Amino acid sequence: MLSFNHLEMWVFIIVATMLALFVYYYRNKEDWKKKKLEEERKINFLNDPRQKWIKETIKRRKGDLRTATKKKIDYPNIDTLDPEYEDDEYEDDEYEDDEYEDEKVDYSKEGKFDVDMEVEKGIEHVGYGSGVLISQEGIIITNYHVVNGAKSIEIKFPGLKTIYSAEVVAKDPNTDIAVLKIDSYGKSVENGKSIPLTKNIKKIQSGLEVHTIGYPLGNIMGENPRTSSGRISSPFGIGDDQRYFQIGNPIQAGNSGGVVFDNSGNIMGIIVASISEEKVYETTGSMAQNINFAIKFSYIQALLDNTNYEIDYSSLSNEDIELEDLIEKIEPFTCQITSKS
Repeated sequence: MLSFNHLEMWVFIIVATMLALFVYYYRNKEDWKKKKLEEERKINFLNDPRQKWIKETIKRRKGDLRTATKKKIDYPNIDTLDPEYEDDEYEDDEYEDDEYEDEKVDYSKEGKFDVDMEVEKGIEHVGYGSGVLISQEGIIITNYHVVNGAKSIEIKFPGLKTIYSAEVVAKDPNTDIAVLKIDSYGKSVENGKSIPLTKNIKKIQSGLEVHTIGYPLGNIMGENPRTSSGRISSPFGIGDDQRYFQIGNPIQAGNSGGVVFDNSGNIMGIIVASISEEKVYETTGSMAQNINFAIKFSYIQALLDNTNYEIDYSSLSNEDIELEDLIEKIEPFTCQITSKS
C-alpha cells in the first residue's frame, strides 16, 4: 500500500500536469482559432457560389476568363497581380513592345498589361473594359491594356443604340493609359453637353470618399453601368508608387478604365488594377480583401498635354448636388469598350 508521502507526490504530479496543460492551451488557443479561421476562409472562397456561377456562365458562352501572371511592379489588369515577383528580376532594357513605342514619356518603371476578359469565338478574341468621354470631340480615356493589340475597338454608351468604332490616338504603356477617338461621333451623348466632371484641385488623401462607374464582367452583367463606392486607402500604390492610389471600392474584371471621382464630381483618376486574392493567399497564407488601385489623373493630363485634345470640363459646380443625382449625370458619359483581336 502507498504511504501518505507517495500519495501526496502523485497528487502533486497530476495537479502540475493539469496546470501545465491548461497553460499550454491558454497560450495557444488564439493561434489555433486563427489557423482554423484561415482554413475556413480558404474553403469558403474556393466554394463561393459567385465564383462557380461566373465560371459556369462563361463556360456556357463558350468562353473563358484569362488571367495573366504579372510582375510585382506591373499593375496588370483586374485580379492578375503576382506578389511573388522580385524587383531584381526585372530589367528596364528587357521591356519589349514593338507595336507601341512612346519616346515622349520616360518612366523608371515599365509594365505590360493584358485585357480584362476574353471570350473565344473561333480565332477572334473579345476583351471588355470601361471608359469615360472627356470631350464632345469624341475623346475617351481608358486603360492601355484594354485596347492593346486590338484590331477593332467598339464603344457603347448607355441609352444609345449606336455602336461606335474608335481608334487609339495616344497611349502610354508605362502608366497603362490610352486615349481613344470615336469615328463619326457627332456629339451624340447628351446632345453635346459638357462633361459633368470638374478638374480636381484637392490633394489625394486617405479617407476621401470616391466612386467609380464601369461595366464589370463584360457582357455577363449587361450593358448598363454599375457604380461602386468606397474610400481612398492610401495615396500610393504598391511599393509606395506615386503614380497610383489605393481604393476600397469593390471592382471586378471589366472595371478597368472606369472613371474615379469624389462627391463633388472632381475627377481623381481611372481604375487600373486589383491584387489577386488567390495569389496573396498562396504567398502569405491570408486572404487579401479589396486591395484595388487607380492611376492619378495628373498622369492622364500629362499624356493629354502632348496631344491636341482637351478635357471639356463642366463650368457648373457639383458641390451641392446629391450623390445619386451626380451619378445620374455622369453615367451617360461612361462607356463599355469592346476590343477585338
